[in-house]
Amino acid sequence: MASNGRRPSANFEALIADRGWPPDCSTSGGEPWIIYMSETLIRHSLASIDAILEGIGIFVRGSYPHLASRSDG
Repeated sequence: MASNGRRPSANFEALIADRGWPPDCSTSGGEPWIIYMSETLIRHSLASIDAILEGIGIFVRGSYPHLASRSDG
């Protein structure tokens, strides 16, 4: 049970819904597989992925300035 009183799978299921991920994005046998990871590891993994994506964005903006000048919409 997580510190907020919810089971870890409920936390991950809520994260899937909050972020708009497909409901079957990380399942094994119909259950979210990430539930077997601790909350600490889940948070660390997601933070690491965010940092990697941010780093890629910084690299691309620096290496290809003509792409950065385009609007996002």
